[in-house]
Amino acid sequence: MAFGTGRRANRLAVVAGTIRLASGVSFLVAPEAANRLWGDAEDSGPTASLLLRSMGYRDALIGGLLLWSGLRGTPAVAGWFLASAGADAADLVGGLANHDRMTEQQKLRGLGGAAAGIGIGVLGAAGARRVAGRLA
Repeated sequence: MAFGTGRRANRLAVVAGTIRLASGVSFLVAPEAANRLWGDAEDSGPTASLLLRSMGYRDALIGGLLLWSGLRGTPAVAGWFLASAGADAADLVGGLANHDRMTEQQKLRGLGGAAAGIGIGVLGAAGARRVAGRLA
């Protein structure tokens, strides 16, 4: 049961939201360290640091709202899954544009992670809508 709503929590939303929120916070608190975790071995410079923090705000916001709606079991969870998938789709497109400049590790983590995130977001949204349809 979700807290305070009488609805069941969406476990996938809680897990996916927690991961995206934690990732976003890591890019806000320590953008260079988080960037190294995703495969970049070099100091990225001030422009990249700005972009990493922007990505952190995006991921913290989407992750937090996906987590919140998942805990509450609200119908809005489907929209937040789609927002999460959209963020990953943007990352995938950006990664593909730089594919030839990426190491194999960066391709695996960055492109693979984005592709997995898109799949989780789309499947999570579809599942949430299916559940919402049964409850209506």
